[in-house]
Amino acid sequence: MVRRLLRLYFPTPDISLNDVGEIDITQLIEMGITALCLDLDNSLTLRKGTELTPKAVALIDKAKDAGMQVLILSNVVWGKRRIERVELIAARHDVKCYCARFPWLKPNHRPYREAMKLCGSTPAQTAMVGDQCGTDGRGARKLGIFFIKVKPLGDDHWATRPRRWLEKIAFPVS
Repeated sequence: MVRRLLRLYFPTPDISLNDVGEIDITQLIEMGITALCLDLDNSLTLRKGTELTPKAVALIDKAKDAGMQVLILSNVVWGKRRIERVELIAARHDVKCYCARFPWLKPNHRPYREAMKLCGSTPAQTAMVGDQCGTDGRGARKLGIFFIKVKPLGDDHWATRPRRWLEKIAFPVS
């Protein structure tokens, strides 16, 4: 019963992978996906990190080479430096970015709609990659966006830990 209730908040990912290096760009393109939205913290880099993992860089390069629109979609609760960090990483890899700000943070639909507007895509043409079902996945799935869950790269922010614990109850194997 508890697991069933939690799955309402934590939607089942379309695909669960160990890391972004396992994402098959060719398969996504065959599915009609033209835009790839990427969560930053604990998906592409460690929380507060400024360098993407080599697998994340390879994924971005493959997606861009295949003609996909690539965008970093990150929650930024407050702070000019946090926004500048996201913008710096995006610029370094020549991709778009959108910083979701309070009160319109993921999983609210607004950041996803803005990301799709920047990419020129529809929900059916968009995939979201992230490490959390409760934020990245919930917002994406509400709009019909394909959700790829990856395992987190490192430690969570204190505010994320309770959600991660509940997510493990909802999906004990993941």
